[in-house]
Amino acid sequence: MKILLQPKWLFIVNFIPAIILFVIAITQYQIIESLLPEQSKTLWLKLGIALAGINFVQLIYLVICWIKKWHASIIYSVITLISITAFLYAYLYYNSELIPSSIPGWMLTSDVIFYPGTFLMPTLIYSLITIVVASMPQKRKVNPWINLLYSLIFPITGYLFFQIILPLWRLPDGGFGYHVIVVLFTAITILFLFFLLRTIIAFLRHRTKFKGYITLWYILIAFILPTTGLLINNGNYVGGFIFGNFSHPYFYIITFLNSALLCLPKTKNENIRLARLMGLSFFFPYVLYFLLVFLPFLPLSIIAIIVLGIGFLMLSPLLLFILEVRELYKEYCFFYSKIAKAKLIILMAGAFMTIPTLITISNLKDKSTLNNALSYIYDNSIDKYDKVDIISLEKTLKTIKNYKKRNSSFSDNNVPLLSAYYNWLVLDNMILSDEKIKTIERIFFGYEETEPLKAEINTTTAKIASADVSSTFNQQLNLWESTIHFKIKNGDSPALGSYETTFELPTGCWISDYYLYVGKRKERGILAERKSALWIFKQIQNENRDPGIVNYINGNKLAFKVFPFNKGEVRKTGITFIHQGKKTIEIDGKEIVLGQTASPKQETIRKTKNALYLPSSEKTKLTLVQRKPEYHFFLDFSKGKDKFLSSYVERIQRYIENHNINTQDLHIHYTKGNDNKIANIDDWKNNLKSQPFEGGFFLEGAIKKTLTENYYQNKKSYPVLIVVTNKIDNAIFLKGLSDLQFTYPENNSFYELSADGKIWEHSLLTSPIKRTIALATIPSKFPVYSWPNPVSAKAYLPNDSSSSIIIIDKKVCIEHFKQKSFEAALSMQASWQLVNVSQNFGNSEHLELIKQSMKYQILSPVTSFIVVENEAQKKMLQHKQRQILNGNKNLDTDEDTQSMSEPNLWLLIAIIVSILTLKSYYSRKKTATKAI
Repeated sequence: MKILLQPKWLFIVNFIPAIILFVIAITQYQIIESLLPEQSKTLWLKLGIALAGINFVQLIYLVICWIKKWHASIIYSVITLISITAFLYAYLYYNSELIPSSIPGWMLTSDVIFYPGTFLMPTLIYSLITIVVASMPQKRKVNPWINLLYSLIFPITGYLFFQIILPLWRLPDGGFGYHVIVVLFTAITILFLFFLLRTIIAFLRHRTKFKGYITLWYILIAFILPTTGLLINNGNYVGGFIFGNFSHPYFYIITFLNSALLCLPKTKNENIRLARLMGLSFFFPYVLYFLLVFLPFLPLSIIAIIVLGIGFLMLSPLLLFILEVRELYKEYCFFYSKIAKAKLIILMAGAFMTIPTLITISNLKDKSTLNNALSYIYDNSIDKYDKVDIISLEKTLKTIKNYKKRNSSFSDNNVPLLSAYYNWLVLDNMILSDEKIKTIERIFFGYEETEPLKAEINTTTAKIASADVSSTFNQQLNLWESTIHFKIKNGDSPALGSYETTFELPTGCWISDYYLYVGKRKERGILAERKSALWIFKQIQNENRDPGIVNYINGNKLAFKVFPFNKGEVRKTGITFIHQGKKTIEIDGKEIVLGQTASPKQETIRKTKNALYLPSSEKTKLTLVQRKPEYHFFLDFSKGKDKFLSSYVERIQRYIENHNINTQDLHIHYTKGNDNKIANIDDWKNNLKSQPFEGGFFLEGAIKKTLTENYYQNKKSYPVLIVVTNKIDNAIFLKGLSDLQFTYPENNSFYELSADGKIWEHSLLTSPIKRTIALATIPSKFPVYSWPNPVSAKAYLPNDSSSSIIIIDKKVCIEHFKQKSFEAALSMQASWQLVNVSQNFGNSEHLELIKQSMKYQILSPVTSFIVVENEAQKKMLQHKQRQILNGNKNLDTDEDTQSMSEPNLWLLIAIIVSILTLKSYYSRKKTATKAI
């Protein structure tokens, strides 16, 4: 008993969980505060003061006990039990007012409504155990059978009360009757647990008296109850798992082995006892895990006994925990004088940490495997392919898909706590979307595309009514600031409408501001991380509220959305651009001129350390040159395509002979998941025969690598990209290569050499899979501008009338610019281009781009301008942004579908629903009585 009341245990069990709960509550309150009515704010304050007061008094008392070397008194446990029970009762009673139904669910931390029960239940159970131990006399034996009988009286009494007495009992009107029933239920639950715990402890204290059948009790508590519970949970009675997915064989194996150790006959052999102690220490995290999982459900156990008769299964983790702790303590005391204390503790701690360590190592391996695969696909990290363990990747994806799979409305495949730990450690509290899972499987395992990619459907019902431009020249920054003021009108559709469009920015033009009228209030856009802004936009849009957003899609193409519109409603919004001379933007078929009084000739060369802006008037002064073509053949070496190898060779050989291609200008890539393999040209036919066909046809990665290498080497030749496959639909493109357009100034095409000998042209910018036109031969005459001159060319520019941005230094350059200046935007654009051709576009580079965009308040491909309606939405945006920036940029915020609650929490919901229903019943009854 005394060891239970040591201050260190009280601090761990009582104080720390309450502090964690307090911090979570403050964080949640700060987000939703502006949406709460005054009555709710007052309740938050009162309950917050109550919880803080309980924590403060506990801390003072525990510090005094620590200094004085006292053990906490039993009075402390009684007061703690009463105070925490009262707090939880008040929380449940006022829950609907603390978090009104008007608060959007997406603003709430996942399952936050259940956190008070989760974090305070250990304190309640701990207090109850200490009270039970203190209530048992040391010199007089306690009859366990009598206590077992007492414990059974309460569920029986509860059953009779709810079935017979309650329907006939006429309670006073108003809230009094509600309080009476809840207090009775709470008292019955506490007394039931009290006498049940006395029963177990009485058996354990005097096990010699009951040695004839004590082993049977051990078998019942350690093996029969847990195994039966696992079988019922995994029995698919609700279309899946009740409390979570415990179907893995390890759960059954550990249950059996742990019960075998507990039931091991007493022996004097010290080696066997030491092995037993290590085994019990090894399995103790398993016992502790199930205790933590089921602690929040202990109040439901008596309901389950009354209604279903199987509530004792919910109590088995608590009973097993008591049994396990007692046996561990006995073995520890046995070896205390035989083995040095420090050595004994190290041995037990090592055994205890084995399972958690193995789980952590497995999770970290999954994290490394997944991050390498994502980095290879999305960060140009070609070197990461060989670091991807294909077997481990397959296991990782299976785990992620299992956790995402929902069997029914009441069940899914999550493993409580462990799935949350996995999500935190492996996925940075984000998700891997179904689309990315399919992409990984196609690239690394060669899976076929099961569903064609769905084209984006424009659901806009509103149109631009007018677009007025105001342009002013900023003398200080030496640039034009032009704002397009839109009036957008909805059609006659009775449903809420929206406005969605895309447009392209001309080179040397950037967005520096955005606004949207929310009612009569002009709300300025917030520049935020792109992914978090899109997530917030979708959540607000689902509520039919007032978001507006502008963000890059690909290359210089942007998306512009405003929502919602009532029937015939006109809304005002505007976008501000910075530029030099006159620029023209086409939006919804309307040509809008920025800088009406400006002239393109007024544009001048602008320069930073890493980039140079060359206006079209200066570019046309350069010399046109003709670079030599280099022919790159990309062969489809994906899984199952080995039967086409002879056809590939024949097509290539025929094309080489017909066009007299020199072997020095020839490159043959066998393209699959790992796209960085080039055949030996001297013996390319035999070389191809020795290569395995595996993975998917990751054509985008192969082309990107070829273009970036050519760009970095600044060759006087350019790549002609020719694809050899029997089915171009197998080629994997993620989004096209618009962001790399500066690396292929000659033209925007690649070519397909089909089985019938035809040459098909494809676009590198949009819809790469789609054939555009059949050609007799591939053109090779594409003159380009050479900068600064043909002899010492450092860049090649397209032969068109547009301005160009040239990267001067292909290393990262740190400079400081004025906010919203042309030089800041130019430097940002160059940085974005550099990371797109780098060999590793990682999290640090991504974060730096976001910092630059926010620092200079200029929209970039990694940020978005978004208008939200209220302060709560702004705080939630900041919260989501912090979460995303601390995670892997290649992971996702959510799927298209809304997430659902954990299945086992439906059982907790039953408590709250029951209480609220009872409360509502008495409120209606009181109202009806007054009306009469």
